[in-house]
Amino acid sequence: MFVDNPKGFWSQWYWLVVRNPANGLVSSPLFSLVQADADDVRHWGQVHIDNGIYGWQFLSAQDEWRRYTGFYAMVPYYPWFDFECRVGFKILPNLPTRKRPIGMTFIINPFKRAARR
Repeated sequence: MFVDNPKGFWSQWYWLVVRNPANGLVSSPLFSLVQADADDVRHWGQVHIDNGIYGWQFLSAQDEWRRYTGFYAMVPYYPWFDFECRVGFKILPNLPTRKRPIGMTFIINPFKRAARR
């Protein structure tokens, strides 16, 4: 939608009004996790998924008072597009000692541009 003109008015408005305030929730203890503080980090599925690296993963982390979960899938379905779905916390199973706070996300993108081209 805004990909064709990232410096356009609507792209900048969307970033300022929608994305930036939502990203600020990572400073709240209710909506964030420091992965290095988690006692138990587990995953099912592939360890690493990214643009052009396809698969799925279900993630779980436990700290002293709460369990955090997340789901991430990247599936190719058309020569120019991939289907991306990421819901929950952005836990990375291959970086268990990450000190930066991570937050929640909700992404369902059926038109992610394919990275394999």
